[in-house]
Amino acid sequence: MPFGGGMPFGGGAGGGRAPRRAGHPAGGSGSYSGSADVTVLSPATFAKVADAAKRGSRVWLVKFYSPSCPHCQSMVKDINALGKGLRGAARIGVVDCTQHSDVCSAQGVRGYPTIKTFGPQGEQDYAGSRSAGGMRNALVGLIPDGVVRVVSGSNARSLQALRERFCVGRAGSRRKACVILLSSRSQPSPLFKAVAAHVADLEAEGKSSSSKLTFVHVDVGLKGSKAALAMGALGMKRDKAASKSPLALLHEEGQSAHTESSPTYSSILSWIKAEARKLRRGK
Repeated sequence: MPFGGGMPFGGGAGGGRAPRRAGHPAGGSGSYSGSADVTVLSPATFAKVADAAKRGSRVWLVKFYSPSCPHCQSMVKDINALGKGLRGAARIGVVDCTQHSDVCSAQGVRGYPTIKTFGPQGEQDYAGSRSAGGMRNALVGLIPDGVVRVVSGSNARSLQALRERFCVGRAGSRRKACVILLSSRSQPSPLFKAVAAHVADLEAEGKSSSSKLTFVHVDVGLKGSKAALAMGALGMKRDKAASKSPLALLHEEGQSAHTESSPTYSSILSWIKAEARKLRRGK
């Protein structure tokens, strides 16, 4: 299932190198400039990242580097693989210290590469493995937990009760709706947790739609019969579209399945916002 898998990354750890003078030729953004999964940060965009991380649930890993540093170059493959594999669950950024020495100086960068994480836990120096897998594990641990409700797909009664409490009807002046993920794993994926945490941020700030969304991870194991039981208990349609996707938005007027084969943070969030707008218009 698209949300259930891991990331079989390998790789080794890198070393450090003393910074060169700020006036050293920058050499451009190197192998990061063409990557859609890694953000090349300027002073302005870095400031936005740091500020947003303080106020919300988004998690960032930022690499401060010099293009001429061999250890920095040896990490390019792992950084790009990390960004691609996370699919937006956490964000990856890079700052070229030969171009933006003021940013690197303010961050206390004294060696290349320097890696920091930014998120709800604050700014932290990262001193762990520099393999894609090692960095991925560290970032996943920073994504807020506890937003997603985890239930067993074999317990029809609990699923029915959950549907009645969180997925249909109204909560005060707001409609209730659920984003349901059927998974072969016992715990929600980083991608699902990240989306749920961001929506919770929006609701706390009063920026969400008129629908109160509850995110539910349903552990259906590896058996198709368990998935069918869960869908029946939740009142989910078993049409062709729904059968292709384990992700659906369920509400009192029906449901909408997310059928993208390789979903990302942005694509799921866009889908949820579009469906929420439909609910707000009463469609």
